Amino acid sequence: MRRIWSHSVKIAFSVTRRFFVTGWIMGCLPSDRCCPVSLTRACGSSLPSRIFSHGRYQPRGRDMLQGILSDENWIAALPSALQSIIETRSIDRSYAVGETIGKAGSPPPGVMQVRSGYVRLHGLQEDGRQTLIAIYSQGNCFAETAVLGRRCLNHTTTALSPTEIRILPAKDFWELCSAYPEIPEALCRKLAAALGRQIANRELKASKRLGQCIGVILQNASNAFGRSYVDGVEITCPISQQDLADHLDVTRQSVQREVSQLKRSGMIARSGRRWMIRDGERLRDFCSA
Repeated sequence: MRRIWSHSVKIAFSVTRRFFVTGWIMGCLPSDRCCPVSLTRACGSSLPSRIFSHGRYQPRGRDMLQGILSDENWIAALPSALQSIIETRSIDRSYAVGETIGKAGSPPPGVMQVRSGYVRLHGLQEDGRQTLIAIYSQGNCFAETAVLGRRCLNHTTTALSPTEIRILPAKDFWELCSAYPEIPEALCRKLAAALGRQIANRELKASKRLGQCIGVILQNASNAFGRSYVDGVEITCPISQQDLADHLDVTRQSVQREVSQLKRSGMIARSGRRWMIRDGERLRDFCSA
């Protein structure tokens, strides 16, 4: 079974890489300004060895966060001078808690980046229920695919906390993409990392019990966005039990049962949307069992 999975991962990566690089990015950029050498550097033979090992995605530091949270920041990988150019062309906007940032079906104002706060990405199921896809944290960039594809947004984003968003207008994004090959390079790397994160999340759900999946999400959230206190590590990102249920495609009651068990064991504590990791070592052992 693992051999089949490993082979499927390699095929998926190969097909996705060729599609996005040769078809999507080169098709979006003006042909006389696209840089094949840069694209080769970005997605050449060295990329799979960095991202995959025997068919499994290998996260490095904060390249990938299993679970709900995402902090994919390709702009930070650009040269500092180019980051400054992007900053001068961008517009900063503030959003209150619950305010819609981008609505599904509407055109994107440009490429967006979370400067502070947390953003909820969600979609609608056929029965009208919302499905949590991810929570974007500081630095995360989003809406690039809608801009590149010249299409409307597929999902809705709302502010989970007072949030600052930096918007690079689509017109400026296209001009910079044409002038600086470092941008399509960075986008290639983000696409590869996003694919690996999705695969890792699928493996997580398939190979772990529900309580372990919840534990992994909370553990990674505390590692990335935790604040240490004497009695444990507080997760600063607001995550509800319904968020966990939506993301893991289970009922809220199922999540509540598992959370209650983790609380009784003394590994975590919870008050409202405030989560605290009480015993990180035991939680790690529980998740890896």
